Amino acid sequence: MGAADGFQPIGYGYRLAYELRAPMERVEGGKHFVPRTTPTGPPRP
Repeated sequence: MGAADGFQPIGYGYRLAYELRAPMERVEGGKHFVPRTTPTGPPRP
């Protein structure tokens, strides 16, 4: 989920991930449509 999403706060993403028991990655600088705003995704170690 994009940390810079002006449409939906990131807290909703954390809640959804918790409810689904799914992992969630915070994408710094990503907005609401992460594949479009940050096509490379989160940085990998």
